[in-house]
Amino acid sequence: YSISIENGNAKWLDYERENTLQSINMKVRPGELIAVVGQVSAGKSSFLNVILKELRLQEGSIKVNGKIAYASQEPWLFAGSVRQNILFGRKMDQVRYDRVTKVCQLKTDFNLLPYGDKTIVGERGISLSGGQCARINLARAVYADADIYLMDDPLSAVDAHVGKHMFEECIDKYLRGKTRILVTHQLQYLRDVVRIIVLKDGAIQAEGTYDELGSMGVDFGRLLENQAKTDETSFRPASTIVSRSNSHTSISSLTMSTVMTNGTSKQEPLEMSQTDNGVVEDANSPLTRMQCINIYSGLIVSTIIITLIRSWTFFWTCMRASMRLHDRMFRSISRATMRFFNTNTSGRVLNRFSKDMGAVDEMLPAGFIDCLQIDIALLGIIILVATANV
Repeated sequence: YSISIENGNAKWLDYERENTLQSINMKVRPGELIAVVGQVSAGKSSFLNVILKELRLQEGSIKVNGKIAYASQEPWLFAGSVRQNILFGRKMDQVRYDRVTKVCQLKTDFNLLPYGDKTIVGERGISLSGGQCARINLARAVYADADIYLMDDPLSAVDAHVGKHMFEECIDKYLRGKTRILVTHQLQYLRDVVRIIVLKDGAIQAEGTYDELGSMGVDFGRLLENQAKTDETSFRPASTIVSRSNSHTSISSLTMSTVMTNGTSKQEPLEMSQTDNGVVEDANSPLTRMQCINIYSGLIVSTIIITLIRSWTFFWTCMRASMRLHDRMFRSISRATMRFFNTNTSGRVLNRFSKDMGAVDEMLPAGFIDCLQIDIALLGIIILVATANV
């Protein structure tokens, strides 16, 4: 066997109670193409690290026969040319180099780069897209001409068309005869692999061909869903704004201004109807038409002023809550352990600070103010009905 693991248990830190991987039993024959699938944080990257012997087994044994090439999930490029990043200090073989860059879909990129594959990249070079970095990262591993290839989701950063060509021409055809273990979330490639290993909570939940797992009732779509549990939502979004604003005065002012705005806006139509119907012309009426007009004008001005105060208070509260939430996230990230960064990719962390924080800034305030206005309006209706029936 190229790879053999028996009763493997592993964890990153000795003092952890639970194992990162548990009861792993796997044997891979030379030339097999194995797909490893599972939810986020199921242990897929740790599984590859065990084979690389970067994660030591606490129990069990592992045997690896052959040279290993590894394509990491997060592409890494050093300061140098694209060619140097692919060769990685190895001797230049023009024929192999041309074939590798072709099957890794890099020829088009070379034509777009100012100096082709001699273009400097990295910290002091030009910036590349995530897909370009992923293709260079995979090309480096493929050029190594190893016996065993470990690929940690190399197709996720490229579009579907390029990914299809990379899988068919590189992973399936060019590397045929090599032992290949592919971690992937792309379900369309599972039919073309020899065997599929399904990981869940650090253990092998199922193993077999696509048809075998299908007959066993394995739902791949459900398995690959994000394992984040749907907690109770109830009032958590609103409570987030209230707690993170850290100012009960501003919340009280916002509530009072909303109540006053609703009250004055409801009073305006009543005053207008009285003026139009000529109620004030009645001799028994204590108000003249001009006085009603003045009251109506005062209500309009009051509504405008109170609305401006409410808007300013609302945006100030939301901005304060957003800043405090961002600062708390940043403090948590800066104090996180190395295991956190090993488990969560940089793209996932940045996504929380960009996309998710953007959603909090754009969607949560609108929902909060709508909820507050509706609640106050309902409260007013209840009070009106209660007093009218007395």
